[in-house]
Amino acid sequence: MKQDAMGGQDAMGGDAMGGNAIGETGNGAAPLDAARGMKAMAGRALRVMAAMLVAAWAQAGPAAAQGAKPTPASAQAGQAGQTPDAVVRALYQHYFDTAPETVVSFDYTDPATTKAYFDPALAKLLVADAKRAAPRLDFDPFIDGQDFELSPVTYQTKTVSPSEVLVTAQFLNFDETKSIIYKVVRTGAGWRIADVQWGGGREPLRTLLAKAGK
Repeated sequence: MKQDAMGGQDAMGGDAMGGNAIGETGNGAAPLDAARGMKAMAGRALRVMAAMLVAAWAQAGPAAAQGAKPTPASAQAGQAGQTPDAVVRALYQHYFDTAPETVVSFDYTDPATTKAYFDPALAKLLVADAKRAAPRLDFDPFIDGQDFELSPVTYQTKTVSPSEVLVTAQFLNFDETKSIIYKVVRTGAGWRIADVQWGGGREPLRTLLAKAGK
C-alpha cells in the first residue's frame, strides 16, 4: 500500500508538469477498482456480522427475559437479613416494585416467605391466622392499612442488645403519616422480624395474633 501511494504521488507530479499521469502509469483504474472491491467486501462482512448478532439475540432473548424476573421474596429477605434494618428495607421494597392499587408482589402469609422475614414464633402465628375462616389480621400490618401509595420510607435504628434492634419505618401512605416499629432479633438464619408495633396504643402484632388463637 505504501508503494502504491508513492506511485500515485509521482503520477500527480507528472500531470502537474504537463504529462498525462494515467497514460504514463498505464494502470490508473486499478487502484480505484481495488478500493471499490474492498468496500464491497467490507459491506458484506458487516451484513453477515449483523445477521449473526440478530440471530444470537433472538435465541438468547427468552432466557434473558426469564433471568430479568424479580427475585423471589424469600431470596431477597435471605440476602437482606445480614443487618437488622436491611430485612425491613427489603420488606418495603416490594411495595415500590408493585403498582399501587394492586396485590403486593409477595405474600407474607406464605410459609417460605414468613421464614425468610420473621422469627419462627411470629412466622407460625402469621401462617396460622391466614388459615382461619375469619383471620384476626384483616389489614396489611406493614402499611397499617389495606391500600397503599407510599412515599419514600425513612429508617431509624435503636440497639436494645447485641441480639435485638428496634427499626422504625416512617412514611406517608395516601398523605397519612405512618410510623411503624419493628422488633428485629438475631436468629440462627440471620436477623428476623419478631414483632410489629403501630401507634395509637394498639396491641403489637404478636399479641394480636396470639389472642386470635384463643
